[in-house]
Amino acid sequence: MISFRVLRTATRRARFCRPLPVNTYQKRTYALKETNDPPKLAYFLLVGVFGTLVFVYVANKVNDQDASKSLAKRKTTFTEEEWEQQMNQIKRKQLAFDDSNNFYLVPYGAHREQKVKQLVEILGPNTATVDLNELIKQQIDDPNSQYGALLGKTLDTYDPQRNTCFYTFTYKLATGVFTKLVRTEMQRLKAKDPQIKNFVILNYPNSMPEAVKFEQDVAIVKNLVLLDDKESNENIVDYFRTVDKVVDLQKLEE
Repeated sequence: MISFRVLRTATRRARFCRPLPVNTYQKRTYALKETNDPPKLAYFLLVGVFGTLVFVYVANKVNDQDASKSLAKRKTTFTEEEWEQQMNQIKRKQLAFDDSNNFYLVPYGAHREQKVKQLVEILGPNTATVDLNELIKQQIDDPNSQYGALLGKTLDTYDPQRNTCFYTFTYKLATGVFTKLVRTEMQRLKAKDPQIKNFVILNYPNSMPEAVKFEQDVAIVKNLVLLDDKESNENIVDYFRTVDKVVDLQKLEE
């Protein structure tokens, strides 16, 4: 029979021989602490130096670009004649028509057939007329038109009693659509009759952005013609008045 003293001694030995997890836990905690140390100052200095070197390299490449591709590097000063030559080259590259044609805008030309006829007679036989009202109507009425559906969806009002463009559209319509319609029609007429010298564009421009777009993409305007003085204070008229291109029909007759 086992004595009480032997049993107590065996129990104490088993307890002291039990593995202790404290050291393992401490080692794991220590390893985790090692991996989460914040970056050293040297690391930030290295990143800063590398970024500076990249910036300097790119800046030098930009400055050393081919001078033949930069007008500013080829010449820094121009005489008046040289400047005019440069502008003419830019116009020929960007505009749909060159200086061999003259363009007369008549933004208020509806219901004034007699005065429009007078204007055409003053300009001479090689004159073509383009009416924005007719171009828009053709697009809307044609189910196969490129812009017909777009114009139909964005049409806000239609007033055939106005003495300018009958149509107004919502803001969803992108700038340049009417300028493109006018340009396409003039190109068609010019291809049909190369002798055309003057273009009279009726009821156009119908907005300030379209007026700007015309001289950016199509051609330089010769004159904006007022058939009378009723709309002489409109924004479109004022825009061309600032560059001294507004003229009355009566003065053209003189």
